[in-house]
Amino acid sequence: MQKRFIILIIYIVCTVGCAKSWTKEEKNDFIDDCVKMNGIEITCICVLECLEIEFISYKKALTNIEKKELSKACKLCIEKCE
Repeated sequence: MQKRFIILIIYIVCTVGCAKSWTKEEKNDFIDDCVKMNGIEITCICVLECLEIEFISYKKALTNIEKKELSKACKLCIEKCE
């Protein structure tokens, strides 16, 4: 049982650690777009950090944000940004 738990932990760490992250350009684009929509830069950065966990790229976030309900963790993260 403990061996399975260790394997599961290793799998989760590898999956999260190896997942594609947003490029610097995508992050800058998001912040620029957010500020253009009258967002405060510090708040935009906070929301960006939340969305990076939920979506693998800015493009995926733009195309799926209305189709997919955000996870409870992401919603809580965004609420802390306000």
